[in-house]
Amino acid sequence: MIEDSPLIVGALTAALRNTYEVCRAGSGQAGLAIAADSTFEVIVLDLGLPDISGLQICQQLRAADAHTPIIVLT
Repeated sequence: MIEDSPLIVGALTAALRNTYEVCRAGSGQAGLAIAADSTFEVIVLDLGLPDISGLQICQQLRAADAHTPIIVLT
């Protein structure tokens, strides 16, 4: 999950933790670094991040991995 809002991170983590292991990044750069070193079943991406546009992150994620689903939060 690449999301900077603690409230959203908390709510989504609580909802997903029984089914998924949730990995969180609070900025776009941190999310890209984590995604480069790991594989995920799905990526939840906030478009409104403080350091880099969510659309730019999506493009970079797609360039590295064309198959992992990305769910966009906005």
